[in-house]
Amino acid sequence: MIVGSMVILCVGFGAYKLSQLQVEQIKQHTGKNADDLSESKLEAAMDKLDIEGQEPTDQKNACLKLNRIRIHLS
Repeated sequence: MIVGSMVILCVGFGAYKLSQLQVEQIKQHTGKNADDLSESKLEAAMDKLDIEGQEPTDQKNACLKLNRIRIHLS
């Protein structure tokens, strides 16, 4: 989900709020799109690249949960 210049990745049970530049750095480092990585591989790449994601706001978390429910019901 893209929000302004930030990207929110839902991976496993976590959500990560990253800049588009950070997402591109992860892609270059791993050779895969950030949203295609497992939670552990995404966190390992973020650690290696010294990237700290921000926590999504409560409102964005509620939206993410709703989208997950919609996907599950599809």
